[in-house]
Amino acid sequence: MKKLMSFKNSINSWLDAYKKRIDVVVACILALMPILQHYVGIIDNASTTLLLLVSPYLFIRVLCSGTVNYKNISLLFVLSVFFVYKLFDHGTNFTELAQVILMLFLFLSMAQDGIDTESVKKALTFIAAAAGACLLIQYACYYILGFHLQLVPDKALLPECKQWILGVKTGRYGINGVKSSFYRPSAFFLEPSHLFMYSFPALVLSLFGKNKQRKDWIITLLITFAIVLSTSGMGIAVTAVAWGAFFLLSNEENGTYSFKNIFRKRNLIMVGVILSVVVLAIVFVPFVRNSVIRIFSSSEGSTAIAGRTALATRELKKMTSLEWIFGVADNTKALSFNVPGFMAMAYKYGVIGIVFSYEFYVKSILKLNVGYMLVSTIIVIVSFFSAHTHGTFFMLYYVTLLMEGHRVSETSWLAEETAGIRGKIMNKFKAIKEKRES
Repeated sequence: MKKLMSFKNSINSWLDAYKKRIDVVVACILALMPILQHYVGIIDNASTTLLLLVSPYLFIRVLCSGTVNYKNISLLFVLSVFFVYKLFDHGTNFTELAQVILMLFLFLSMAQDGIDTESVKKALTFIAAAAGACLLIQYACYYILGFHLQLVPDKALLPECKQWILGVKTGRYGINGVKSSFYRPSAFFLEPSHLFMYSFPALVLSLFGKNKQRKDWIITLLITFAIVLSTSGMGIAVTAVAWGAFFLLSNEENGTYSFKNIFRKRNLIMVGVILSVVVLAIVFVPFVRNSVIRIFSSSEGSTAIAGRTALATRELKKMTSLEWIFGVADNTKALSFNVPGFMAMAYKYGVIGIVFSYEFYVKSILKLNVGYMLVSTIIVIVSFFSAHTHGTFFMLYYVTLLMEGHRVSETSWLAEETAGIRGKIMNKFKAIKEKRES
């Protein structure tokens, strides 16, 4: 027993000496998961390989965490049940079993504060800003020097990523092999939608952060450039909405964000400026105009929205009542078209999968401060158009970030903003009840 205690004390001493540095390394790895999942690794892919490499350290952190954090465990409980459910819903295999065990272990590590979520947030913000700087360089190389600067090491990509190789080599081709009418670089991401799905949380949290200094504004602008210059239609729309919401809700005098600020003169002027900039960009900047028009109409056969949803919606209509409850299969390999996150959940795991996989996001909308609430709201909305929201590594990325939101949010922004409305409704019902009783 004495030897065991001595060993534990030695581990604690080692953690005290090195955990700050190692936590940052682990945080950077977690922030890179959505990017590295497409690269060759020793086991499955680069993301899985790196997660397995840091797992022993996370295991030590969990063992030495002391008391069980029941609050955090309860936050992730339903999402953990989702992964267990998907394990048994349509049968399983060793790969799926290993993946589920790894995800459950990572959730436990988050719950027990074994993962420094604040450092993950800082790392992903830096990466998103770096993408903005890289895009500025790519545009300068293409339009001034006449060549496309390739930043993706295509030789290291997994075989299933071959559909993106032509795009990352030229900046002009989509996954369908059709040449775009305008330049569409995406820095070190495989395509513009990947960059958007990765970067929008960093943009929202940077915008709605407190006590912003000059460097914070530079980072915010770089992330804005990253999303807009990537030419992602959804990205440009979300960026405009994020900036618009910031100017509508903010009060620069006390640093608060509230619906009460919407009708402040300064806010209305700034929103007018934003709308003017957007309109002018659509009219005079070709790639912005083409990106926005592509959302609603396209000469290539389908719009950005229809191309993502039409065939998937048609497939869901073929499902039986039982399939709507439990789903059809563990994957969408039988389908030869894009399936957005929400529809993929319905197809694979039915209504049960939808409820289990969205519970954490909905809870985050209801409980977190304005920045994280907006991030979770955007995730839910975008899941109806993008497949990435429910991909394993993007989901891990979003959950890790939102767990930081649960750590720092003292109150629910939504509850505070609707308290007055709820109070008026309750008083109205109370007055009706009293009138009936009298």
